[in-house]
Amino acid sequence: LRTVRRARDALDRLTLERDGVDGKSIYMYGEGWDYAEVERNRVGVNASQKNLAGTGIGSFNDRLREGVMGGSPFGDPRVQGVLTGLFFDPNGFIDQGPPERQYEELTKDSEKVIVAMAGNLAGFKFMNREGFETEGKHA
Repeated sequence: LRTVRRARDALDRLTLERDGVDGKSIYMYGEGWDYAEVERNRVGVNASQKNLAGTGIGSFNDRLREGVMGGSPFGDPRVQGVLTGLFFDPNGFIDQGPPERQYEELTKDSEKVIVAMAGNLAGFKFMNREGFETEGKHA
């Protein structure tokens, strides 16, 4: 995290007058994953999605991808999500459980999509699948 913050600070110091570019207008974006040797800040505070919150540095949103497509990049690609037919149009290639379980997964995935579309705002409030107002950080 320290390295990307230094990069952000360096960009922010660039001005149109002196450098020909407004560094604050440059959007920084990265993967932001928490895995392998850097998982859970094992070698210092890493630039994970959680740690990037509030820095102005964006990161790839795997929760949106998994909610929309279903599954994960490390699982069976036939697992369905919100836009790939979960519950409403089972693909028949993989058993995703009975309709009640699929519906539960569909509503959980839908919450991921709702929060992601709100910019992953931890404080964004919405009505959850159980009918209660909740914040994005709980989805």
